[in-house]
This record gives sequence, structure tokens and C-alpha cells, in this order.
Amino acid sequence: MTQLHVFLASNIDKDICNFQVVGCCSSRSLRVYRGDTVIAELTHNFKRGSCCRSKECFRIKLYPGADDAFVVALKITLKTLNSRVYS
Repeated sequence: MTQLHVFLASNIDKDICNFQVVGCCSSRSLRVYRGDTVIAELTHNFKRGSCCRSKECFRIKLYPGADDAFVVALKITLKTLNSRVYS
């Protein structure tokens, strides 16, 4: 399991993160939390014969208050960090 704590520049209380990303490598999925609330879920699309054979395809479920661009940026950041650690 991979965890990423996200602190925004406007965060005055540096002990508490603004967002937390929790990922599971085996299922290639992750959840984005704001506090104890899930604001987004990303799951790998395992659909056979999809148009995404050479690309990664994810299903994104956004909850109220989630910024879609921010969630995708977190996914890219986590993927980049993982590829640097495991390569």
C-alpha cells in the first residue's frame, strides 16, 4: 500500500495534511481523502479488448467537492513517484 500526504501552500497547521492519497499496487487503484472523507476513487480499467491496449485506462469516481484536474494530477504524481522508487 502506498500513501501520499498532500499539504497545500495555504496550510497553516503543518501537522495535518490537506489530502491523503492511498493506493493499492495489486489492484492498481487509489482513493483520495480530504480528512476522513473519500472525495475520489480511481480504479484500473481491466476491460478486455478496450481501445486502451497500450495505454493505462482508469475509471474515476468523483464525489461532491472534488476537483477532477487535481485528482488526476495526484494520480500522475503518485505514478511518477512509484516509477522512480521501483525503477
